[in-house]
Amino acid sequence: MAAESGTVGKALGLLDLVAAAGAPLRFAELQRASAMPKATLHRMIQTLAAEGMLMQELETGAYRLGPRLLHLARAASQQVDIASIARPHLDALAGRGDLSLQLAQLDYGHVVYLDRLRGQSHAAPLAGPGAIAPAYCTAEGKAMLAYLDPLALDQVLAMQNFQRFTPATLCSEALLRQALAKIGERGFAIELEEHHSGTVSVAVPILSVEDRVLGAVGMSGDAGMLTRADLEAWVPQLRDCAEAIAVDLMQWTFPVE
Repeated sequence: MAAESGTVGKALGLLDLVAAAGAPLRFAELQRASAMPKATLHRMIQTLAAEGMLMQELETGAYRLGPRLLHLARAASQQVDIASIARPHLDALAGRGDLSLQLAQLDYGHVVYLDRLRGQSHAAPLAGPGAIAPAYCTAEGKAMLAYLDPLALDQVLAMQNFQRFTPATLCSEALLRQALAKIGERGFAIELEEHHSGTVSVAVPILSVEDRVLGAVGMSGDAGMLTRADLEAWVPQLRDCAEAIAVDLMQWTFPVE
């Protein structure tokens, strides 16, 4: 095993050993392959097992990869693949106009942008994939919040700090809940310079057949060039895009070798 620095690096190296073996490994085999002191290896195995990263077989005492790794792999793959699955639909929509497009998901009460296509007419700065923004004052965030179940919504709203970014920012939970009720009725969210002065946006949620929130797709542009009516005119095309993404996502399955 290549030299690893630090406890985390050694733990990852140990997991790599078990994965590369293709079969459960006994303690003695892990010690020979890792060259770790017996006591250190024992503590590390116990920690990884307690966290679900490793599992010990009752019959042989050998160690194999644990179920938590599968959960993490699924989550990581889904987050990566939603962008690749959605990209053809975003490209098709981008070809119909010159506004910027955003693909987003909720993560611990914040909006994470998985993909962003900058439009020619959008002069404001546009952060790339991986950018994080508040949920309460972005079109994509509000579009997703409006379709959460009550318990999930309560949990997410408890994570918001309601910082004021511009004079238009909704800075209270009560005002946001009123706005979300209207968004849920009409099916789309509008953001008029609530997060960044000079930028306006419209977004729709990406929903499963059970109305589970999968993400959101939005369009944004310069406030000086777009009216609310201009933004609303894009809603039908955004809905078609979101529905097409949802269909492809629900048909996608975790790859099995």
